Amino acid sequence: MKLPFKSSQALFEYCNKYFDAKIIKGLARPALVPSSGFMGIESHVTPTADGRFKLSLLVAGPPDGFFLISETLKRGSEPILHGDLVLWLPQKAPPLIGKGMVGKLTGDKRSSWFGLVVSKIAPEINEEGCFTEICKYS
Repeated sequence: MKLPFKSSQALFEYCNKYFDAKIIKGLARPALVPSSGFMGIESHVTPTADGRFKLSLLVAGPPDGFFLISETLKRGSEPILHGDLVLWLPQKAPPLIGKGMVGKLTGDKRSSWFGLVVSKIAPEINEEGCFTEICKYS
């Protein structure tokens, strides 16, 4: 039986409450594409000429998630829009964690991690306790 959520925001808030704050390389986390105007940014989604996406995200983690910039490795069959949920896969902690530009701006050292968006997900958790993928970008 699937565990559906009323919205992308509801799943994001659930994950903020129950996920560990520690980022682990290779362990994907859900992330929310913020609405236009969040943090004074007009658009958090920028399509590239080759069909990929550059994104600013709120990645799930206590207490209210953390902000970072990421992108997709490959193009997908669906666009990514404001309000969508995606899976962000952390790849590398910066050598001076928390010292990167975004980490300094947000005040959260987790914002300095490098990672890629690997899929778009539905606001639900499936029978195996995994997120339901809608479209892959990896």
